[in-house]
Amino acid sequence: MSTPAPSAMLTHTQIWDAIDALAARAGTSPSGLAKRAGLDPTTFNKSKRVTPDQRQRWPSTESVAKCLAATSTTVDQFVALMGAAETVGRTVGNYVFLFPNLPVFHDECDRRTRDALDAEAYEAAHEEGRSLRFDDAVAYALVE
Repeated sequence: MSTPAPSAMLTHTQIWDAIDALAARAGTSPSGLAKRAGLDPTTFNKSKRVTPDQRQRWPSTESVAKCLAATSTTVDQFVALMGAAETVGRTVGNYVFLFPNLPVFHDECDRRTRDALDAEAYEAAHEEGRSLRFDDAVAYALVE
């Protein structure tokens, strides 16, 4: 299996930031989003995103799909939110250096998301989010 270029890979931070932004866009908290999607309210707790030994915990594809359905958000919009999260991360800095294991599992998450969209649609949506200025990325995350 080939590995995508690092700049094209989805990161743990991007996925979780996009879920947080999705919750904010829906006017709720991550716990409220989980409940709205029919999930356990603790599913998206920040304390569950990294294990005590600093291993990443990723949301399941099913959990993300349920949240998208509960908020009437398309996969394209969600990928754009991930791109926007990348923009925010570049602007305010990223804390990956504090957690050296954060890059683990990027390939699998990236593959699953790319499977949900054709390559052209994925690249277009991700680039849409990545090309936003900081203020625009925050605005997109909160209200489209």
